[in-house]
Order: sequence, then C-alpha cells, then structure tokens
Amino acid sequence: MGENMAESADDSAERERLVEQIRSAKTPEERREAVRALAKRNIDRHRETYEKLANE
Repeated sequence: MGENMAESADDSAERERLVEQIRSAKTPEERREAVRALAKRNIDRHRETYEKLANE
C-alpha cells in the first residue's frame, strides 16, 4: 500500500509541475506544449478505464 501512495504522490507532483508550466508559459506555443503533455498524461493514466468502457 505504501508503494501506491508514493506513486500517487509522484503522479500528483507531475500533474502540479505540468499545471505550473501551463500557468507560467511565456508563449502560446509553450502553453500548447504543456497542455498537450498534461492531456497525454491523463490519457495514459486512465487508459485502462477507457479501454474497459470501449469494450462494454
């Protein structure tokens, strides 16, 4: 259980890092890149759920 909590903390830290990149982006391109990275992270993180829904 401790390992899952560590992964959750790491995941949360990564999300916060990406959100901060979005907020602090100096150009629209930097902002788009950070938004895409956050979206990819969310897709990868929830892939199993999406696959289950698709196969219902």
